[in-house]
Parts: sequence; C-alpha cells; structure tokens
Amino acid sequence: MLEDVSSELPVKLIDCYNCFVYGNGQLANRLFRPDGIHPSNYGSSSLVAAINEVVHITKKRIQQQQQQHRQLDQNQRKRTSNGDFKNGHHQYRSAKPNFQYGLHGFRNGHRDFWNGYHDFRKGHHDFRNGHHNFFRQHDLRNAHQDTRSEYQDCHNENRDFRYVRRHVNHENSRHCMNCGRQNHVTRDFRLPKRQ
Repeated sequence: MLEDVSSELPVKLIDCYNCFVYGNGQLANRLFRPDGIHPSNYGSSSLVAAINEVVHITKKRIQQQQQQHRQLDQNQRKRTSNGDFKNGHHQYRSAKPNFQYGLHGFRNGHRDFWNGYHDFRKGHHDFRNGHHNFFRQHDLRNAHQDTRSEYQDCHNENRDFRYVRRHVNHENSRHCMNCGRQNHVTRDFRLPKRQ
C-alpha cells in the first residue's frame, strides 16, 4: 500500500508515529504484537486509516491546485465581443475565424428540435424531415404512427386527446399490453400471451 501511495502521489514521508502513541506520549502497546515491533490487527487498521487520511488530504490539495490553475488560465484567456482572445494586456486574433455556423453545420450545437436544428446529442431526433431515428434505433417501429392515429381518433370524435390515449386506444399504445415492455407495441408481440 505504501508503494502505491508513493508511486501515485508526491509523498515522500508519511508520519504515522502519532497513530501508535497516546496523547500523554506513552506507546500504545495494544497496537503492537507481543514482540513490540510488528503492528497487531488494531495497529494495522490504524496505520491504514492514517495513510488514507494522508492520501485524501494530498489528493484534495492537488485538486485545489489544479482548480486554481484552471481559473487562472481562464482569467487570462477571455473572449472579447468580436471573437478575439484577450490575453493579459495584448489582444490577438484567434486562429480560427468566427464561423456563423458551428462545427456541425447548424447555427448552435446546443439548440434542440424546437428551434429547427438537429441536435446530435438528444437521442437522434430529426424533426425537420419527419424522420424519427430515435424510434427506429430503439425498435419502436410504429410509435409515431400510433400517436398520429390516436390524435386523429381524438379529433374525429371531438374528445380530449389525453382521454383517448388513456382509455380508448389501447391497441395502439406505445407499450405492449401482453408483456408490459415499452420497446414494441401490442400488435408486434411475437410470444404467446401470458395467462
């Protein structure tokens, strides 16, 4: 364990003397074996606890130093309003031009489908062309058609859409009524029905 600690962290010396001494300075005999040299089970556990405490403190210190370094770096490199970087007192033009369209061809990669742009991180929805790749990838083959048929049923009969979904159109619901799973609809169920 000491080798692991010394190889991972910049620790050269771990002072564990206080683990084996009482507050008045006397040696804690119960932490040693009868030979007085090797630690007993209690001594080993207190030694491990002391090492873990040192490791925790050292890791915390390293994380604080890294965070301070990141904040310092961010403060030095702030963007100005026209896309340039401001480094200390000097301004210089960034190597990349300020593209109107982002990396993937749409204005802002963080937009979702309500703004009309495809966002590749949100489950592969592409609502511009009417394609629902999310449903295809997750084997929800007829989910879009089922929803549309429920919607049409609702408007044909002048009923509340939520009422139709809950009570009327069980056959076209998004989950299977036979097995209860949500990766296929009832009419695509292939196994025999449960009884």
